[in-house]
This record gives sequence, structure tokens and C-alpha cells, in this order.
Amino acid sequence: MSIFAVFASLIGIAVVVFVIVGPATIWRQIYGDPDLGPFELATLERSARPHDGLLSTPGACPPSLKADGELPSFEDDPASVLTRLAEHIKALDGAPTPFSDNIANGSIRYVTWSPTMKFPDTTQFWAIPLADGKTGLVAYAKAQVGHSDFGVNLHRLKTWTEGFS
Repeated sequence: MSIFAVFASLIGIAVVVFVIVGPATIWRQIYGDPDLGPFELATLERSARPHDGLLSTPGACPPSLKADGELPSFEDDPASVLTRLAEHIKALDGAPTPFSDNIANGSIRYVTWSPTMKFPDTTQFWAIPLADGKTGLVAYAKAQVGHSDFGVNLHRLKTWTEGFS
């Protein structure tokens, strides 16, 4: 048997195992718990790899963080903003339920999986009191697996916050 045939057989076996066991289980075995959070906003650092996304109301996130886009400010108190945001996300097609609902402490966290390969991502929102009495919103999402997420996390943040006011 040639080396090519052995290699092709091993690849075939790996694919069959991947399909039977399931990608989510494989990633959990290799990378551990799919939940990367909770993230701490005060100490948050952007990933050096292109696999995270950050949206923020101006003045809501630490100045050291460069947001990929802006979110509006809100007249409601932080708990009300997060409650309404969770309801808004829940109404979206295919949106998950919160993985960790800590509205009293100003955050909500979700774990999501890509449709086909089941790559896990952690998404967290914070509602921050601003100096002008309004509430700011910070949204951060990060992939657990891979070098690049091809903009998926930023796209999810924009989709989930689109139309939320």
C-alpha cells in the first residue's frame, strides 16, 4: 500500500470520527469549556488574532480599547437596557438564550456555535452608567478556536444590536 493510500485512509477515518462524534464534542475535548467568560471590561484586551469584535457607546469602554464600531447611549438605567437587549436578541431568529444572565451586575453573556463546524464563540454585553446620566453599551465577542473568524463575531454583534434603541 502506498503512503498516499495510507494518508488518504487516515484522513477518511478522521472525517468519519468527526462526523459521528460531532464537531462540538471534538472542540470541547481539544479546547475545553466553550465559554471563555466572563470577560472583565476593566482588564479586557483585544485579541492579537483577527477573531474578535468590539462595539461600544463612546466613553463606555476603557480608552485603551479600540472599538470596531459605535453603539448609541440610552436613557434607561443599566439593568433596564440589558433586560430590553436580552428580549431584543431573543426575538431574533436563531438567537440563543443567555449563558450567564448577570443583569444586576451589569452584564449578559452568550455562548454561540457556528452552524456547520460548531466553533464556539463567547459574546458579552455590559451596560455602563455614563457621566451624562445615560447608559452606554459595550458588546464584545471572541472566538475560542482558530486564528481568524472572518468577521463572524463582529457581524453577530452588529446583527444583534441593529435596531436596538
